[in-house]
Amino acid sequence: MWPFGKSKDINLIPEEERAARNRNIAIIIISSFAVLVGLGVVVYSFFAVLEARDKNTQSRLSTEIQEKNSQWQQFAPVLSNLKKVKTKLSVYQTYLSNSSIDKYIEKIRSTVPKGIVLDNLAVDKEGKLKISGKGEVASVYQFFEVLQEKSAEFESPTLVSVDKISGSDYSFNIEAKVKN
Repeated sequence: MWPFGKSKDINLIPEEERAARNRNIAIIIISSFAVLVGLGVVVYSFFAVLEARDKNTQSRLSTEIQEKNSQWQQFAPVLSNLKKVKTKLSVYQTYLSNSSIDKYIEKIRSTVPKGIVLDNLAVDKEGKLKISGKGEVASVYQFFEVLQEKSAEFESPTLVSVDKISGSDYSFNIEAKVKN
């Protein structure tokens, strides 16, 4: 150790050996850097391939979904018609199961005067009747009076509304209860 606190090393390695050692160190550093760059390229390539594959899969799935949606759209009108048919079938089955509806309809049919067009006729299981239709005002009142006169068949008929549609045509709503 030198008296001023710094030690000085004496280099006993020959100059050629030192140059070879420095060259080896440089080769190791450059090789390590090349390996790291190569590894970075491999990792980047791996993720690029994965991303490309994901995009391809996503594109394929999107195309398949669009094809399936277009196929379902072809069946939408059929499904809509099927729902309507099922609803009508249900109404018809209800009609068939309620044999008393026939007698209600027959009672009402026998009271409707000429000039009246029924738009809606609803009878529930308890016999509550709702009639809507249109016709000339005289025919509407005649129909209402016939319902009142047939008290043996209809209970408490009520003329809910009469509204002028056009010219001599009026729309009406009548409620009553059909007696059994």
